[in-house]
Amino acid sequence: MGKDAIDRYFGLAISYLMPGMIALFGLSYRLPDIRKWFGFVAEHDTTFAGFLFVMVASLGAGVVLSAIRSFILEDVTGWAKPKTGPQGKRAIAETAAAYQVLVRDHYDYYKCYSNTAVAFVVFGVCYLWTNAGALTVWSWFLSIQALGWFVALLVWKSLHCIRRFEAKRGDLLDWPKEA
Repeated sequence: MGKDAIDRYFGLAISYLMPGMIALFGLSYRLPDIRKWFGFVAEHDTTFAGFLFVMVASLGAGVVLSAIRSFILEDVTGWAKPKTGPQGKRAIAETAAAYQVLVRDHYDYYKCYSNTAVAFVVFGVCYLWTNAGALTVWSWFLSIQALGWFVALLVWKSLHCIRRFEAKRGDLLDWPKEA
């Protein structure tokens, strides 16, 4: 497995697998079947089939989170709406390699941070909904405030990554600067 393949799989892992696992763990507070998956994995020796099942479920959840992220940040708010321009220069070998470096260094992290923000909202809602009776008003306030600050930090960092990606992509593809 070459360095390009490792970089590609790392990008997929941080963009979809990790946020999907966080969301699934949060959903396990509300859905007993998912709680059984996590309990089964913790109580038994890991098998390849069990590992593969959790990986595929996490990837699937990550893809759903990515759709929600795309809808919120790109479609509804327009905060991360991709810029458009001529793509002809991407066909040149040197440019294609540099483009892949940009994707790895900025776009994958944009997806990681923003998908994780959505995953933590799912986690927080499920956790707080499950433990609603046990929490005091003060602990509710602190939990929601901490979750809000953490999600805001992830969204802010994701927007920083996508803006850097867009700026460097425009430079790489010789797009005209916006006035």
